[in-house]
Amino acid sequence: MTPLILLPKLFLAGGASFLGGLDLPANTDVMNHTLAGEKIPASQVVCRSRWGTPMPPDNKAGYSLIAPINAGLIAQSLWIPPVSGTRPIVATAITQSPKVLPQVPADATAIPSSVAAPIK
Repeated sequence: MTPLILLPKLFLAGGASFLGGLDLPANTDVMNHTLAGEKIPASQVVCRSRWGTPMPPDNKAGYSLIAPINAGLIAQSLWIPPVSGTRPIVATAITQSPKVLPQVPADATAIPSSVAAPIK
């Protein structure tokens, strides 16, 4: 007899071989509808309202429920800049020479007696 503790492991091992041979259907592009009734593919939706309604980019650097579909704006909103792996180089010109701090003498750290005297 197999111990009861091994039953879940055997079930998972048998299920993995069954699911490995499963063929999934091809992905279909789901169509969304804007408030204006225009159809837009779900792969081109760049922003949604809190209710899931697609919001196309408007021409004012934002997204709107009633913005007309503009393929150029959508392509620009979906563009992701490439990762370079380095920090951006900021071009700054140094017009002044760096300031050199004067050396502090060793006895300058002592408090003078006129300052150390208590105030009357």
